[in-house]
Amino acid sequence: GSAGPDGSDLSSLSLSEMWALAGGAEYSDEVGQFQADIPAIKELLAAPRPVMVKLAKSLSEENIDRVILWAFCGCSSLEHREGVLRAIVKRKEENALLSAEENEVQAAADLGRTLLRLLVLAGSPHLSPTETLRPLDEYLAVKVGGKVQLRLVEDFAKTGWAPGNERLLDKLNVPKLPSSVKLAIFACKLGGFLLQESDIYRTTMLIKEHMNSIALLRDTADCLGEWANRTTVIQGLAWNAMANHATVLLSALLNDMPQAVQHLRQDLHALLTHAARAKHQEPPSALEKPSG
Repeated sequence: GSAGPDGSDLSSLSLSEMWALAGGAEYSDEVGQFQADIPAIKELLAAPRPVMVKLAKSLSEENIDRVILWAFCGCSSLEHREGVLRAIVKRKEENALLSAEENEVQAAADLGRTLLRLLVLAGSPHLSPTETLRPLDEYLAVKVGGKVQLRLVEDFAKTGWAPGNERLLDKLNVPKLPSSVKLAIFACKLGGFLLQESDIYRTTMLIKEHMNSIALLRDTADCLGEWANRTTVIQGLAWNAMANHATVLLSALLNDMPQAVQHLRQDLHALLTHAARAKHQEPPSALEKPSG
């Protein structure tokens, strides 16, 4: 079904319809206020941040979509929207920490849905796409078990992390697709939005902020999962939004890797080399042996 002006049929929208809605529609403050007046959402929006996560957990999927529509309309302040979106993401992030096998597929499906919702917001004419990355911070910091494989995103690097077509988004709904691949899809798409962002300073600061988050992992034990997540995301952003400077920017990752991820140095170098060649740029210098 299609959504009416009040969003009354939003729960029946498919992922692709939500995407089309975000790409073409311009909602007014009245539409956002309609969502905000729904009792469960009104309670969430009025709650202090520590309480928001608990309230977000109790929301139906339909009401979560309505919260996304509220944010899409540019309602409230940037700081308030970010707090609400963090609560929406965090309610599922805690599922990702569970080790039980039966929860893994559900957690992967939740991640895909969350990433698509954030991309819907990135396409809003009322928001800056830079708003959609910070709510993911706590997910990116999740400690992952098992083996981290950067090579899973090699195909993205070989295209220069191109945003691709809308069909790529359908993969976000494939439960068993590895989270690193879903993050790569998200990063490519968000990078494409950032390229269209009129405020270059805001984009530059977001990318620097993300690079700093990676640098701060230097002395962090058990940082493998977060390092891999953030490194995947920053490549998609930088090769789209700052392509002319991406090789130099991202080569810094090679020179300052935490000890726990040194075994992935060759794989990261290969990703940067593939992307540079796809963008017809000089690839990063050959690896030197790490000092010490």
